[in-house]
Amino acid sequence: MFAYSTGQCYIIPKINPGIDMNWKNRAVEFAARFINRNTISQWEADWKTLRLALTGRVKGCSGLPDRFGGSFKTYISQHGLDDALARLASGLDARSLALLEELKWRLLNFPEQSRADAFILIPDRFVTEQEKRDRKHWVKEFRSLCRQYRIAPRYCAPEAFFYHHGLRSLPGKVHEYIKSSDFIDAGAYIGDSAVVLLRNYSPRKVWSFDLCEMNRPVYQQLMNRNDIAPEQYEFITAATGSANGSLRLAQQEGASASTFQTDGGVTIPTTTLDHFADERRLGRIGFIKADVEGKGLEMAKGMTEILRRDRPVLSLSIYHNPDEFFELKPFLESLNLNYRFFLEKYRLEFDFPTVDTCLLAVPAELLTAPQ
Repeated sequence: MFAYSTGQCYIIPKINPGIDMNWKNRAVEFAARFINRNTISQWEADWKTLRLALTGRVKGCSGLPDRFGGSFKTYISQHGLDDALARLASGLDARSLALLEELKWRLLNFPEQSRADAFILIPDRFVTEQEKRDRKHWVKEFRSLCRQYRIAPRYCAPEAFFYHHGLRSLPGKVHEYIKSSDFIDAGAYIGDSAVVLLRNYSPRKVWSFDLCEMNRPVYQQLMNRNDIAPEQYEFITAATGSANGSLRLAQQEGASASTFQTDGGVTIPTTTLDHFADERRLGRIGFIKADVEGKGLEMAKGMTEILRRDRPVLSLSIYHNPDEFFELKPFLESLNLNYRFFLEKYRLEFDFPTVDTCLLAVPAELLTAPQ
């Protein structure tokens, strides 16, 4: 038996009571070998948590993504973690650096998703104080947000409704900068991001891209429930990437899909955002939100003309694979467009160690740091 431990978190193998040793003795053995408690009182304080852990009645460890175009563990072994993190850390503010340090620990110590079924996790051991504070505020606002946006609780996710994909924490000057411009919502899902953007930031129009045509009716229903005029949005069944073309993939209603899942029978078009903007003759694009299940770097390579022309505010999910996580920021920096970058984490489910980590990019003249 082994465990990952830093004094904040315990990720241990799932075990079942054996015929040769009852579960209490196993717990004692675990405590002696891995928790290293100094007093009986400290041990007793953790007894309930350990009992739940050792009998499997806790949430599983979701692990690091490794099914969307690459393994973090393999990338780290091939490229070295310190050099990759140094490029990502360059120019970040203190809060972003603190998050990056926490994510570094998680990348090194958490198992990958393909192996995570064999592990359980005690969340209180690894969540940061900032995550605990954010979760407290999120829980407080959750019910009112469901009512406000007329959305079912299972669809009310914090990255959209609580954080507004980073826009909520940015100063009014940024909000004025994006006002009345076109917004890109790549990875539209059921319209959760679009409805928040339309109700709070006054875009001219939101262009919502999603791989799943079956999400269109749910998207439309959410727009109707929030009295959003049809001319303010458009749902486009297409993948955003670095080249135009088509692909085949499997789709499931109400679910996110990835272009890495190419074994299905549905053909959809792929487009660069540069091509789409030119074809539709879009005006200024002020904001781009993207959660494209591992294709964030490819999408960025297909929108360089938009970036140079409009310098939109960007909110880009980077947690799906190591190319997104380590390479997207250096690529954007290579364009020399004078952006300030911030690292944020928008998901507050503690069994997901890195999910909804986001790169926020803002034209430098608009701010000094997120509030």
